[in-house]
Amino acid sequence: MLLCAQFVVGAVVALVFLDGDADAASLSAVFVVAVAIAETVALGAVAWLLRAQLGTWRSVFGPARWRASDTALGVGVGLAGQIALNVIVWTAVQVLDLDEPDGSSQALLEEVPSIGAGALALVILVVVVVAPVVEELVFRRSLLTAIERRWRPVAAIAASSLLFGLVHIELFAAGAVGVVQVASITIFGAVLAVLYRSTAATAAPIAAHVSFNLLAVVSAFVAG
Repeated sequence: MLLCAQFVVGAVVALVFLDGDADAASLSAVFVVAVAIAETVALGAVAWLLRAQLGTWRSVFGPARWRASDTALGVGVGLAGQIALNVIVWTAVQVLDLDEPDGSSQALLEEVPSIGAGALALVILVVVVVAPVVEELVFRRSLLTAIERRWRPVAAIAASSLLFGLVHIELFAAGAVGVVQVASITIFGAVLAVLYRSTAATAAPIAAHVSFNLLAVVSAFVAG
């Protein structure tokens, strides 16, 4: 459903922002914007469905109330996770003599300004804020909780984290280094699941996910 929404939104964005001479880079930028818009719509849909199922808006984000200490913990975990991901990938490249990551996600981000500063602001907002909230509500609040009703906690964490890693596979390089990246994101997903289970709220995993993505975006633009 989300893929269909991205296609439809992408077509609309292309009609609005692009002319007949648009190149492949501009089309790629349109796709990124389409994903951003679809992800924003998904946030509203997921929150509404959880609200309908759980009964109150407060329960959408977990059984327990949000605490400042959980948020601070999440920020630290997210920043450490992004640093660890880069260290793991760099080590794998050096030790296993793998190809350097191709930086395709960075290249796409750099093309977004070609269709307007507003598009760039939207994409950054979605990558740093909207996507983490959507994914934590889906993978931790909903999926992990549902799997735990049938499986043991460790198995539920492993299954939901593996799905979390596989969903992000298109963001990474092809080949062995891409496998390392996806494996690292899967492990990060497990850390987010542990944060959710230990705090009984999504504050910590959302904060971790936001800071993880924020550091990735900042690094991409600094490196570019």
